[in-house]
Amino acid sequence: AFVSGALYLIFVGNAWLVSTITTAMTHLEILSTRRTAMVSALDRWLFDNNVSYELAVKVQRSAKKCLEEEERNLPEANIALLQMISDPLRMELHFEIHSAIMFQHPFFLSYNHVNPGAIKNVCHTSVSSLKVAAEDVVFSEMEQPANPR
Repeated sequence: AFVSGALYLIFVGNAWLVSTITTAMTHLEILSTRRTAMVSALDRWLFDNNVSYELAVKVQRSAKKCLEEEERNLPEANIALLQMISDPLRMELHFEIHSAIMFQHPFFLSYNHVNPGAIKNVCHTSVSSLKVAAEDVVFSEMEQPANPR
């Protein structure tokens, strides 16, 4: 009885282990297939629109880098639970995330001592991320933004 019970537990444990490994491998395969389909669609679009080889390589490199970055740093909008937390808590979260960068500038560091609530509000409502490549021109002298942020 003891041996059959032990064998049963070993069998169940092994079945659970195999199931867990299979699930993880399936998840990785789905992610890999999605990424491959996206890269393939971009390649097809670049070819169909007669984009030069040099520019196509730049676009492909940038797109692949963005995919890798997105995998490492999931955008806040993709985290459903973050959309459910209270606004004051989200404001505190944004302050903690963005203040270290903002405080590198002496103005924001000084202003935080005068009005910390305003800096929290700035971190919450006015700071956003922008993906740029090393060779991208973000703005030029005397340029007027089409859509001011």
